Parts: sequence; structure tokens; C-alpha cells
Amino acid sequence: MTDIGQHLRAARTAQRMTGEEVAKKVGMSAAAYRRYERNEVEPSISRVMKLAALYKCSVDVLVGIQTPQPQPGRQIDFELREGEKFSIEIGISGVVGK
Repeated sequence: MTDIGQHLRAARTAQRMTGEEVAKKVGMSAAAYRRYERNEVEPSISRVMKLAALYKCSVDVLVGIQTPQPQPGRQIDFELREGEKFSIEIGISGVVGK
């Protein structure tokens, strides 16, 4: 199985959404969506396409083929190690670390 769950979780948190909100918007149960993020079940391609549209990213990003391209005015959060977090904010002139 691929590690699509990690990519789904990163996309969801970047959009500041809960798993329950995502599940409702794509027409599934919250428990079923959690199984995607835990890599217990792989979503169908049609479900991945719905999630990519919701997260405003490409299917390639969700399946791990391509990394997300930052957009101005958007903040991206990373967890480096358990408990350590790093954020960057994308500005018109470039990236500013926080």
C-alpha cells in the first residue's frame, strides 16, 4: 500500500479542516475517511479526485508523485519530529519562516 494517508492528512490540515468536515463534503462517513488517513484502506481514484478538488491540489500531490506548489498568502505547516513544528508563510516576495 502507498502512504497516501500521510498525503491526505497533510492536505487536510493545510486546508484547516477536520476529518469529519472532509467526510461530509465528499459524501462518506468520518470512520471511512479515517481509514484512508491511517492507510488501512486505499481510496478509489474517483474518491481521490474528489479529495484533490476539495483540497485544491492535484491528484499527483495526494498520491505522492509530486510535492505541493506553494501559493502566495498561504501558510504551510510541517511536523519535523514528534512535537516539533515549523511553519512557513508564502508571501509575494518569497518564503518567510516562522
